Amino acid sequence: MKATFVHKGQEIVMDLRGESWRQGQNLMGQLKWQAVSGSEDLKVYKALVNRKDLDELDLGKVLKKATSLFETSLGENGGERIQFKYGENEEISEKSKGPHLLFVNQEQQLIGHLDLPIVPHIVFTQLVESLETFHRFKVKSVKNNKWGVLFDLNPPSGAKSSLSNLKLYQKLDADILELKASITYDKLEYKESGVESVKKKLDKEFTSPLKKLMIDSNTPDNGAIKDFVALALNRLIGHEVGQGLGRIDEPPDVPEAIGGHIANGNASA
Repeated sequence: MKATFVHKGQEIVMDLRGESWRQGQNLMGQLKWQAVSGSEDLKVYKALVNRKDLDELDLGKVLKKATSLFETSLGENGGERIQFKYGENEEISEKSKGPHLLFVNQEQQLIGHLDLPIVPHIVFTQLVESLETFHRFKVKSVKNNKWGVLFDLNPPSGAKSSLSNLKLYQKLDADILELKASITYDKLEYKESGVESVKKKLDKEFTSPLKKLMIDSNTPDNGAIKDFVALALNRLIGHEVGQGLGRIDEPPDVPEAIGGHIANGNASA
């Protein structure tokens, strides 16, 4: 990914390895410029920016929430290697907004920017892919949420089930995967007026040490993730809500194998 811009007749190039990155990944590259006599300070920030605002950015407001990455002088040396880590729980890219690098001169003027296409952590996406592959759920949308990354999913098409929606909120806390699942379903209730279908909501939380779901720092353990998803879905949906999806048998030894913890869920109308 490369951005080229000109400041006071001096060409500046930011060249990062790759075209997109995951949460928790290291970004590496080089900032290069035409060597000149004298110098000018340049600061580089990381910030979440609405794309429509880039041409008329309120820089002062944006920098209050931005992260300062590094500072250099545009002088004779002509270049500097850059490396920084994108946080596991920092925002992913969306259609209307996303993380950017902002290049700011010593007069606090924005002289260039670079879009950083960021996708969810690899464990988050593999977990959802397991739901799609083995349980036929379909992702409707993926977006940022104050709790974490939110995956909104539809249940399997054609399934004779009362389940109408599944929302997964995922984040990492000290190398622990925290998953909050919320389902919406219909339940028949007997009332004075007769039998009525009532919308119900059920929330449950699940956790697992990240190392139990990864082979190494870059490779997910698809078998462990599949077992974790099966266990969580079984505990979440159960027989009453999940009729038509089929009850999922709980894999033996799963709690020990993945170190998973199942928190109590709360149902509400």
